[in-house]
Amino acid sequence: MVGSNFQGFLSLLYQELNSHHREQASQNNQIISFYVVVMTFFVGFYQSIISLSEPIISTIFIVIFVLSIVIILMLIQLRVWQLRYAYGLSLVGSMFMSDINIDNLSSFYSFINNFEIEYKSIYSLFASLRMKMIWSCFIISLIPIVLYFLYIQNLHIMNPFLLWTLYLGVNITYVLFVIFTFRKKIRGTCNKDDIIWLINFQKSSIQTTTGNTIHKNKNEDV
Repeated sequence: MVGSNFQGFLSLLYQELNSHHREQASQNNQIISFYVVVMTFFVGFYQSIISLSEPIISTIFIVIFVLSIVIILMLIQLRVWQLRYAYGLSLVGSMFMSDINIDNLSSFYSFINNFEIEYKSIYSLFASLRMKMIWSCFIISLIPIVLYFLYIQNLHIMNPFLLWTLYLGVNITYVLFVIFTFRKKIRGTCNKDDIIWLINFQKSSIQTTTGNTIHKNKNEDV
């Protein structure tokens, strides 16, 4: 239960969190669309690329692979922020539905400290549609690696067994790097300090934008 003097602030806070959550989703979609277009052109012009001189070919493959890594890391970071804002929305929504009286900053932060957080398991890395889209981009990012090794194979400059052993090593290293990075980011998201920081940041943003201040009671120590 939210006090009447606090409803306006919480409504603004909810709107602010929802706006940022939508913004992160939009940016995520734009990056995925950009990457799919780039990879479509890359695969479509593959035969033309391998007809160029060797230094240019290697440079193009390196640029595409580095771009792929950057894109995947950006998608992971955007997903982390989406989860932060989603937790914030869940928190504020729970305040409106709670039987606890929330009418000042002390009760506001007390509710946050007692709010139960559902920590993400390793299964959550693959569960949602958004996660599946990120992993689909990750699978697409493996294409430059296999195409480059096929190009090297056609040059007959390396023993095939050593070449494909190296290929497996590169792929395993890349896969483990992405999985551990993703898992670390997700598991480190939305602890209590994380939520309090996000709420404080949005609260300051609301006060700066609207010019309103959330006043404390005399006995509040925040």
